[in-house]
Parts: sequence; C-alpha cells; structure tokens
Amino acid sequence: MATRGETEGSSSSPELSTKLSFEFLEDITNNFSQIFCEDSYGTVYKGTLPDSNKEIAVKKLKQKEEIAPDNFENQLQSIVGLKHENIVEVFGFCNETLQNSTERLLCYGFSPSENLEQHLFDTGTEETEHSSSTEPSTNWDTCFKIIKGICQGLLFLHKQLDNNPITHMDLNLKNIWLDKAMVPKIANVELSKIISQEQIRKESW
Repeated sequence: MATRGETEGSSSSPELSTKLSFEFLEDITNNFSQIFCEDSYGTVYKGTLPDSNKEIAVKKLKQKEEIAPDNFENQLQSIVGLKHENIVEVFGFCNETLQNSTERLLCYGFSPSENLEQHLFDTGTEETEHSSSTEPSTNWDTCFKIIKGICQGLLFLHKQLDNNPITHMDLNLKNIWLDKAMVPKIANVELSKIISQEQIRKESW
C-alpha cells in the first residue's frame, strides 16, 4: 500500500525535520566511515539515528554542476515522504554550504542488507549475511519475489502517483536494495527530480 507523508518540515521519523544539517549526518554515519555502495552520483553510507538506534542510509552526492542549487530543495519536497513497500523512502536531506562547496546529502528511512548486484555476484563492500552463505538465496521463489517487487514499485511510480508519474531513468542492479527478508526496494528515484534526464542518460551509459 502506498501513502504520502507530510513534506513540510516533518517526515516519517517524528524526531527529525526534513532538512538536516551536515554535522548531524556526519555524526550518525560515524564520519562517513561505513560505505554500503557507490555509483556515478555519490556514495551511500550506513548510519544510526541517535535516539531510536534505527539503522538508515545516507547518500553523499558528488559535486555536480547540473544539480540546480535553487531547485534542489523544491524538487526533493515533492518526493520526501513518498511511501511504498518497494520504493526506498527519502525522509530528509542536507543542502548546506561549507566554506567553498555545497554539501548535498539524502537521508533514507531504510538500511539495506545488500543490493541486487552484491547478492547475485558477491560484490559487497563488506561480507553480509547472504553473501557469506554457501548457497545464496537465488531459488525460484526468491527470484520471483524480487521480480514481483520491482514490478510493483515501477507500477506505482508510473501509474499510481495521481497524474504525476516518475520515470526512474537509471534502473540497474545497484539501485535495487534488498532488506533482510529479501524484499526489493527501488533506490535513486529522487535523481529523476534533482538531476536532468539528459545527464542521467550520460552517466548511465
């Protein structure tokens, strides 16, 4: 079931505001020390919220000129709080100028066990419960569960967003995150909002 949470100054995590400071995200990721994965747009780190000990993910975007500074927050507000079982939820972001650079980070309300590339090809940055198994869960039931979940997530983005569909533009194995129950969640949906489609095509190819 898909729902959209509040997007003005609140999020699905009641103890946090939508706009977060760089210092706070640096702190909860232990100075960006635990890398989950990297892609053309940035690096995803694992973090832990201080009050609830909930594990989350934080993406530190690379410095890219094509991310329009004035449009960054406005575009993200339209996707913050977007909820679906098979979509990685963005619940907060950082857009902070420090000295001569602007730090842009995205905060996700979910800490993945691994992504689909790591699961299939054992390419994780660290050993996971699944990748260390002698027989990874690639049986038909698990494969069907992953495929069905991806399709459900795409159907939601394309058909069920109240006349405001989102085209992902960069769906790949790294952007399918898996939780411990092997439920797939599509990541990087927000890139279609904050980065031009032309630039996404260039980076993807």
